[in-house]
Amino acid sequence: MKIEITKLPRSQAKIHVELDKEKFEEYKKKAAEEVGKHVEVPGFRKGFAPADMVIKQVGEHAIVHEAMEHAIQETYAKAVVDEKLDVVTPPKVNVVTEDPLVYDAEVALMPEVKVKEYKTIKVPKEEAKTEDKEVDEVIDDLRKKRSTHKDVERPVKKGDRVEIDFEGFDETGVPLDGTQSKNHPVILGDGTLLQDFDKELEGLKLNDKKEFEVSFPKDYHHKPFASKKVKFKVEVKKTQETLMPNLDEEFVHHVVGEKMSVDELKKRIKENLQTQKDHEAKAKREDKLLEKVLENTETEIPAMLLEEEIEYMMHQLRTDIESHGLKMEDYLKHMKKTEEEVKKEFEKEAEKRIKIRFALQFLFKAENVKIEDKEVEAEIAKIIASYPEKEQDKVKEEYKSREHFVQLKNRMALQKLFDALLKE
Repeated sequence: MKIEITKLPRSQAKIHVELDKEKFEEYKKKAAEEVGKHVEVPGFRKGFAPADMVIKQVGEHAIVHEAMEHAIQETYAKAVVDEKLDVVTPPKVNVVTEDPLVYDAEVALMPEVKVKEYKTIKVPKEEAKTEDKEVDEVIDDLRKKRSTHKDVERPVKKGDRVEIDFEGFDETGVPLDGTQSKNHPVILGDGTLLQDFDKELEGLKLNDKKEFEVSFPKDYHHKPFASKKVKFKVEVKKTQETLMPNLDEEFVHHVVGEKMSVDELKKRIKENLQTQKDHEAKAKREDKLLEKVLENTETEIPAMLLEEEIEYMMHQLRTDIESHGLKMEDYLKHMKKTEEEVKKEFEKEAEKRIKIRFALQFLFKAENVKIEDKEVEAEIAKIIASYPEKEQDKVKEEYKSREHFVQLKNRMALQKLFDALLKE
């Protein structure tokens, strides 16, 4: 077997492999034996027909292709090991000749990675204090969720509940899918609707009709409507005022299911808010650390790996669009872009993702960060114990999968690295 390695630009390589005729005949013989296990040849039990009879039954071409598949798999793996190649993408194989087999495999190689002066990176802690007014906001929200409503005939204002029929139209007056609803309940000012839409409803009375235009923000979660102007027709079907429950021990009991004073409830809420803020501050600090690490990272992004990451991002986009009942073609048409233009826009983010992965691999090795399986098992036990008893079996079953186990192990390794780099 002949192997030649040609280094290509942007951390790529071409592996050229040639098998002599005798070696490929061995693969063809093995292929005939393998195919023979699943082919019925008249006069022979399945799996016992001679190779030449199997070839006659299925054709030489089928045997050659089966032999090629096994030969490429084995010889490619051998070439990577023998030549000590640190490959980071599946190979792109181009068969030059089939019999005897000659092929080229193009791969991306792990480039040299250096994170400069990472030990000197400093990210100051930000203290986040919970204010009493934040506790009051949570209390108000709890009261709103347990509020009742009473019909009114006056113009509606913020805090009132209305039910509306509405439909959206494009600039040419054509109805838009996903913009119609009947008797749709809305609490004015609660943030569930776009602010502009919400404001248009204030001051309306029962049975009022109104037409108005709303501009969707460019970062709107439903991508087909991002940056789009939609004309709405609205009719008010019901108007109600909101009646809030009294803040007393009876209310507290309904909320927490145990006897507790109002002050005790406020204290618990404040503690929970503080825990959440501390967690968010920690995550924000870790994000800043990653940004600084990225700035200090010197490496090259392999072209094949970049292409692979962009394709993955396109797959995610397509899945998101289809989950809303739309097609990729419709999305591209709405955005007035081609698929290639979207891929080009993804390039910078794809490069960033790859660079972060490379930097983290460098730091895991430099800081000797390792997580043993027994540490993961202990963490899984803690996670399971944190769930109600009736849910524990389900959680335990989830973590039996290798995928969940590895994901947790990776998160633990990342946290260990963050803790090491951010220690005071």
